[in-house]
Amino acid sequence: MNSHPDFRSYFENVASKLKLLGREPGMVNLFFVEGPEMAHMMLVSVRNKLTLPCLMVEFYDEDNENSDARFQVLRSAFIVLDQAKKSSEGVGDVESAIYQRCKIGADQIFARMKNQSDKLQIKIDNKPTMISGSSPGNWVGPLANDLYGWRIEFTWRVAAGTCFDPQAWDD
Repeated sequence: MNSHPDFRSYFENVASKLKLLGREPGMVNLFFVEGPEMAHMMLVSVRNKLTLPCLMVEFYDEDNENSDARFQVLRSAFIVLDQAKKSSEGVGDVESAIYQRCKIGADQIFARMKNQSDKLQIKIDNKPTMISGSSPGNWVGPLANDLYGWRIEFTWRVAAGTCFDPQAWDD
């Protein structure tokens, strides 16, 4: 099963449709990182092309559920980030950036994900995909240049995990 193209496509679609994310021509409102520890380095490298608020998606981990591999499990997280005004400007809006801008955007992404999961509209490798388990959220920051955000972990459970494909082998 190749989960990557559909996983990436899902979040590209989210970033293009969510009105709560920044949208400026020629600018980026979505990027993927290996994990939270790589976020700072990535933010510094794309800073001049970034529109805020933006969506950062962590690469997923993939496991088989149960020994019979009837389900594939993808675990990942996404973060909505925005810049807090510096307190040196007389305004300290870290709390606003986190709870009034980023958390609202992240909650909308998760709500849409849950709604689509309930309707079996999320497909990975053309297989129905459901949200499973708990999906904790927490604030993050500061990252590069006073960026703060809201992070939500999620688990997608993909039906009919890895299957043997005889076409993939020379006999």
